[in-house]
Amino acid sequence: MLSRRRKSRETVLKVLYQMEIAPRVGGEALKDVLMEEHYRPLLERFGRELANLSELKGEAAAWDIESFACSFADQFIAKGILYDSDPNALGDFVASFRQQVPTAEDKKNVDRLKESFQMVTEIEGFARLLIEKTLDNLPDINKALQSVADNWALDRMAVIDRVILRFATCELLHFPDIPVNVTLNEAIELSRKFSTDRSPEFVNGVLDKIQREHKPLKQDVPRKMSKAASKK
Repeated sequence: MLSRRRKSRETVLKVLYQMEIAPRVGGEALKDVLMEEHYRPLLERFGRELANLSELKGEAAAWDIESFACSFADQFIAKGILYDSDPNALGDFVASFRQQVPTAEDKKNVDRLKESFQMVTEIEGFARLLIEKTLDNLPDINKALQSVADNWALDRMAVIDRVILRFATCELLHFPDIPVNVTLNEAIELSRKFSTDRSPEFVNGVLDKIQREHKPLKQDVPRKMSKAASKK
């Protein structure tokens, strides 16, 4: 299972990538990515659980359950319940959607869904902070990258590599509580997952030069060689 910080970084990558290929407001892009990558899958899974507890269980084909789950997610999102401050809004919606009094199992599932929403809120918190700091410091980040990326202009880099390098450089220079080796390992793993076969080596090389030349101040955390760099 991916850590919450890894999920946050994947969210940052997708948001900044969207902003790179189709300029838009960062907050709007973040909201869209969170909805499609986190909230909607949770709601659809919850909808399937509701379907299995209802009259659909054992009577309908799989497409009926999927239709029920998608309808639940669509109506939940349309009503804006994600952003409703009323703590009973979720349970009330479930009851109205099923048109019956909530069962003990319903309440248990609602509590579990609330816990999942809280996890997404934590993912969003770090993602939002990293996006904001990356964008606020982008001129200096670009300058730092250009100074160490031998023979590679920023606009010639693969878009995903450039995005990863930007927010990873931001982590190195502006997040003193995150160890250097953690930043490097995470950036390399993201490049391995989302970019080309040669990207991990390239990303590691650039970030290693950044940390050696800029000597980022960290909170008493020793620098270690990236483990991920050894995976080729």
